[in-house]
Amino acid sequence: MKFSFLIVPLIGSLLMLSSCKTAYQAQSFTGGFTDTQIGENIWRVNVRSNAFTSRGDVSDIILLRSADLTLQNGFKYFAFAAASTGSETVAINNPGTTYTSGTANLYGNSGSFNATSQTYGGGTTFLKKPSAENTVVMFKEKPKTHKGFSLYCQIHLQFVS
Repeated sequence: MKFSFLIVPLIGSLLMLSSCKTAYQAQSFTGGFTDTQIGENIWRVNVRSNAFTSRGDVSDIILLRSADLTLQNGFKYFAFAAASTGSETVAINNPGTTYTSGTANLYGNSGSFNATSQTYGGGTTFLKKPSAENTVVMFKEKPKTHKGFSLYCQIHLQFVS
């Protein structure tokens, strides 16, 4: 019975940790995307993630959000006019534990104490939280003069979703 009280919280903790990466969602405490319209067919899309999210996942989120915005606004194609990536480094201080053991000797009105202490654990863990920002230009038809590449949204959504 005592064993099950230890296993249930452990399994619950592992399940929670395995699902902590940033999902495709609007910005929340675990990360997500924000978008701002800056022109008739131009949007700025930002993705901020937590430390359990890879750079590849951040790229997928920004591509999917760009395709969704393109279709929601009546366009078929999009291209990136500008793109940047980065990361925020977070330091987490892990507490250590110190154990002290000793002996005390009393001799009448005086005494002595001899002790040994050992410290275990502690230290600092550094985590990176990836992010990206893209300026998205949307088109009704495939652009002929655009020097970059453009993505057809319907096809992109099928592969990423």
